[in-house]
Amino acid sequence: MLKFGSLVQSLALLIHLADHPPGGPVGEEALVAACAWADYLESHARRLYASVIAPEMAAAIDLDKRLRDLKEGFTARDVYRHGWKNLNPGSTPGALAVLEDHFRIRGERKASPQGGHPTTVYQVNPALRRA
Repeated sequence: MLKFGSLVQSLALLIHLADHPPGGPVGEEALVAACAWADYLESHARRLYASVIAPEMAAAIDLDKRLRDLKEGFTARDVYRHGWKNLNPGSTPGALAVLEDHFRIRGERKASPQGGHPTTVYQVNPALRRA
């Protein structure tokens, strides 16, 4: 909360003035309410900053919510073709890697039947499908 500078003090003053229009000293009740608001605002700020600081994590969270919508043996292309939030050709590989690191999915390299580049096919952890 130190990064907010005078946020708590300013909120306490505003809350106090809203509850006591003539003025007077700022009371403990206004200070407690201001601290609660600052905590609430901080949680939202962290959520916003997380998507900028670690975009692959934001993409992984969004993909994790969609795992049940994917067929068994899906590829990265299958994921980003849906046009889901935060999942595009640039972010999908990182999201898949995060989910693989957390044992949510398992990737297996397979040769292309047409003789092209091998591709990675992903399976969802069976425990997640049952849940």
